[in-house]
Amino acid sequence: MSASADIMDSATSFYDIGGYRENVRRYKDGIEQLSGIQTMIKERMDIETNYSKCLQLYYDKWSDHVNGMTSSAIQTVWKDILEESIELQRLHTNIRDRICDEILKTITLYLKENHHPSAFRASKETREIEDDFERAQRSWRRHYEKVEKAKKAFHAAARSERSALVQMRNTCSDGTLAVDLESRCRDRYHKCQDELTRSEKVYRTTLDNLHLLKKNYVSHMNDVRSHAQVFEACQRKELKRLKFVFEMLSNLQKIYSDIANAPKLNQLHRCLEKKLFTDSSRFNDDLKNWSKKFGPECETSWPNFEEFTPSLNSITSRKKKKDDDVILMKQTFRSDDNYYTPVCSAQSLLFQNGQLQMPAVPERLSNQKEQLSVSPHASHNESSVLIRDSLGIDCRETSHTENEKPHVTDIHQNCGAEGGDEIM
Repeated sequence: MSASADIMDSATSFYDIGGYRENVRRYKDGIEQLSGIQTMIKERMDIETNYSKCLQLYYDKWSDHVNGMTSSAIQTVWKDILEESIELQRLHTNIRDRICDEILKTITLYLKENHHPSAFRASKETREIEDDFERAQRSWRRHYEKVEKAKKAFHAAARSERSALVQMRNTCSDGTLAVDLESRCRDRYHKCQDELTRSEKVYRTTLDNLHLLKKNYVSHMNDVRSHAQVFEACQRKELKRLKFVFEMLSNLQKIYSDIANAPKLNQLHRCLEKKLFTDSSRFNDDLKNWSKKFGPECETSWPNFEEFTPSLNSITSRKKKKDDDVILMKQTFRSDDNYYTPVCSAQSLLFQNGQLQMPAVPERLSNQKEQLSVSPHASHNESSVLIRDSLGIDCRETSHTENEKPHVTDIHQNCGAEGGDEIM
């Protein structure tokens, strides 16, 4: 490990070499703290979103149930209770939207402007703070390292001088040693003294020079009037962050307080308190209304004498006509000489045994071919059976007045009426 690293690791004061690192760490911790607040707000938004969805599902489910109940006092109050839940749902949805728009987006914009992270290095702002502190300490660091080097040399010379002194005293006190060895120990001691004096002078000189830089160094590190203003710049950034965080938390608290101070919700609760106040008259009204609808007080149509009222008889069919029924509109027989013979007219229809019958066909025409003109989509509301003779003249009776209409019946291909047709 280098001497500079040892100096920075042993730093305990702001003015020590590397002592600024606590300020850098504070800035990093401040950004992480703001990111933690952002994460907390996102989680609260998720809670508000899920809670709103649950309230909406709860309201939809029970609203359908209550709407299917019989109208009563309980149904009315039940609906009001459900209205409170949907109002609470709208309130929490509004809180989620306000948190997103007023808090979360503002924090995101602040981080975008004041924090530019890097994939492989520290953020841009952190590197700028470190570079500013290092520039402010550059001159001081260089002289400080010289002082440390001179101090080490001085301490080494002092240890050598002390060792030489002890060795010289031991040699002089021992008479058995050679005189030459005593002389060499004394010379070594004098050299160590000279080295100690010289190293002490160098040490004091470098220390004096370092003290001369102290004023300028302090101003670069702290003084506002200095050109560097490194520390004050950090202070201003931290003050800006503190004000911003407190402003965001204050706005968040105001948004949360809207839950307790929502005027519409409070008014709704006051109305619910009045409606849920125990009042026997409301219960009696509910019971009385039930008695009027389903009890002894309900309106009843008692049987009375009714005069006979004649009504027009009509021929109807109890069986429903199918869509694909074929209605016979005209029936003629053609002889070999192309002479068309009408089979029947409207007056020739017979009513026997309660059923509508067609007259018998003469034998001389039984072997002739039938030619049928039918309309599958003809309306059932035709005024009569349409039968034409060979000259195309309508065979229906014309003796009916305007107010009299002949009865309607359907004639199928077998020239007989339906078995279910009868006179009503």
